[in-house]
Amino acid sequence: MISPKPPLGSNSSPLSCSASQPTEAFFLRRRKMKLTEFISDVGKPIAYYPNLKRITGSTVATIFLCQFIYWTGKQRDDEGWIYKTQSEIEQETGLTRTEQETARRILSKKGFLEHKYKGIPRQLYYRINIDAINEAWETVHTIMQDSCKQA
Repeated sequence: MISPKPPLGSNSSPLSCSASQPTEAFFLRRRKMKLTEFISDVGKPIAYYPNLKRITGSTVATIFLCQFIYWTGKQRDDEGWIYKTQSEIEQETGLTRTEQETARRILSKKGFLEHKYKGIPRQLYYRINIDAINEAWETVHTIMQDSCKQA
C-alpha cells in the first residue's frame, strides 16, 4: 500500500524528527485506515485446512504441510524437491525456527514430508509425499464414516 503523502510544502515524512517517534498526523492517518487496507499491508494469506490436523495431530505441522502442498507443482526440480529457507518459511507462515523444526519432525515421522540437504553451502530441500497424505486421509475418513454408521 502506498503511504499517504505529507502536505504540500512540507519537507517532513510521516515520521517526525526520528524514525522511532511518529507524529500525531501519522497516528491520525492510521486510525482512519480501513481494515481491508490494513490487511493488505500485513502480507499474503496462506491456506490452512483445519481438518488436516486429524492426520498431522498438530496445528503447526498442518500449517507447514499446507504451505508445502501449495508449493508442490510450482518447484523447479523435476523430482518434486522444493527449496525454501527458514526465513522464507517464517515470512510465508509465521512459524518460528523451533516451530518449523517441530513440524518437520512430526511430518517426517508420519511419512508426509521428506527433506534433504544439497549443495555447498548446504541447503535444505523438502518434498511432500502425496501418496502418504492421501492414504492417511482415507484412513481417517473411513474411520469417521464407520463411527457415523454405528451411531
